Amino acid sequence: LEDNHFNAVNLVMNLGIGGAVQTGYKYALEHDYDVAVQFDGDGQHDIESLSDLLEPIRKNEADLVIGSRFVGDVKSEFQTTFMRRFGISVISNLIKWTTGQRVLDTTSGYRLADKAVIKQFAKRYPIKYPEPETIVHILKRKYRVVERPANMFERTGGISSITPIKSIRYMLEVCSSIVIAAFMRESE
Repeated sequence: LEDNHFNAVNLVMNLGIGGAVQTGYKYALEHDYDVAVQFDGDGQHDIESLSDLLEPIRKNEADLVIGSRFVGDVKSEFQTTFMRRFGISVISNLIKWTTGQRVLDTTSGYRLADKAVIKQFAKRYPIKYPEPETIVHILKRKYRVVERPANMFERTGGISSITPIKSIRYMLEVCSSIVIAAFMRESE
């Protein structure tokens, strides 16, 4: 990163995905960024779709934009397994039930946040199941969340933390966290 003159934050200890992502949002807030782009490091996200994802924020139509494999006419190059799509569908239905809004790609790590959402995420970002939980928290606060088509590739690095054996536990825990998040009293 430094060789290419990119700003980088090096963490002195493993904070987990939620803590690491929140650190990025804190950095964006501290440096007064207009938009923060969340982009997984496993090679799955297509940078070519970034300008399309930015459009709803530029036009003041959204506060959080999710790059989605499941919306629009563009078929993503990579489609996950049937069981994972089923799990995402269950999470999507639970988010719809608890917030009133449908989000199809609930686990996408390709997201863009405007200044207001950057401030929220810098203050509070879930540690264990950040993507679905943050969607619930943001929708509860009446922020505008939209999905835009984004091509996804098969991961080029790392491995998923959700193995087939862990998937049942994951689903139970993430669904519980969504329900708890939905009924939690939000503090400013």
